[in-house]
Amino acid sequence: MLTNQTTSIQPTTLKRDANYVFYELTRSICPTCRRPIDAKILLRGNKVYMQKRCPEHGEFEGLIYADADAYVNIAKFNKPGAIPLHYATEIENGCPHDCGLCPDHQQHACVGIIEVNSACNMDCPLCFADAGAGFNLSLADVEEILDHFVAAEGMAEVVQFSGGEPTIHPQIIPMLRAAQERNIRYVMLNTNGRHGDHDPMQRMTNPEIISLIAEQTNGLFRQSDFLPVPCCFPTCNSVTYAYIEGDSVTPLPRLLDIDDYLDYITNRALPQLDFDVKQALEGLWSSAAGTGKPHRLDCLHCRRPTPGPG
Repeated sequence: MLTNQTTSIQPTTLKRDANYVFYELTRSICPTCRRPIDAKILLRGNKVYMQKRCPEHGEFEGLIYADADAYVNIAKFNKPGAIPLHYATEIENGCPHDCGLCPDHQQHACVGIIEVNSACNMDCPLCFADAGAGFNLSLADVEEILDHFVAAEGMAEVVQFSGGEPTIHPQIIPMLRAAQERNIRYVMLNTNGRHGDHDPMQRMTNPEIISLIAEQTNGLFRQSDFLPVPCCFPTCNSVTYAYIEGDSVTPLPRLLDIDDYLDYITNRALPQLDFDVKQALEGLWSSAAGTGKPHRLDCLHCRRPTPGPG
């Protein structure tokens, strides 16, 4: 006689947890073929890693932030992207192929970068653009790019000329003048610096740099003095400002609760009296804010209580 029996199989080992926390899914590209692929953001050992797999070229993993707690906490500073006034290209092949900006882009161009050449006169161990023989833009090319930039931004904040080594371009001075003649607040020139072959698992990210600044200034600046820049993505940039009077240096975040002004997620209501302060701080904590310029601080005034009657 046949009977139905259930056989219980006992596991020979105990379950174990993975050595990471899956935080979110995003999109990235294969570094070899530039095919758009899914990517996982993983928290492991209080660091943040991106892990992705290309069907053709295999798996890739890289460190993207060296402090997982900070990465999670500063996400609250993220804000809606600003839509450009004008798009330069249509969506045809999808990101990253439709560059320009196309309507699929999630943010306006906070900082416009124009690579005017690929030639260089140095052999730096760290090169901004892995320069080599290749191309030179003409003055007409640059003027067309500048016109598109201004059309997209209205009042464009920053344009940077880069390369290669832009200073050896024979028309770099007319190019700088062309930018200054347009509706662009700051014109910058990058020279001789910040890219080369590297191990993506051995990168120095913002938290480590901030920690070194705090250490090397003997506490003049603290890690808590630095806040993320919301206008791109909070992990891209961190910045602080300081009020200097004689030998005294006071970082601005110690005077104001800047979280209250830059907290875009809670969308809290602020008294109208604070609107100018909020607007000034948003301008300071922006990738487009020029360094060493006082105009952003002009509307930050010391305030004293108005004396009451008697």
